[in-house]
Amino acid sequence: MMPYVYPACLLFLSLFISF
Repeated sequence: MMPYVYPACLLFLSLFISF
């Protein structure tokens, strides 16, 4: 897996939690 996938997943999760 690419190293850019990890931070992207975390960001998406953060957005979901915000909503």
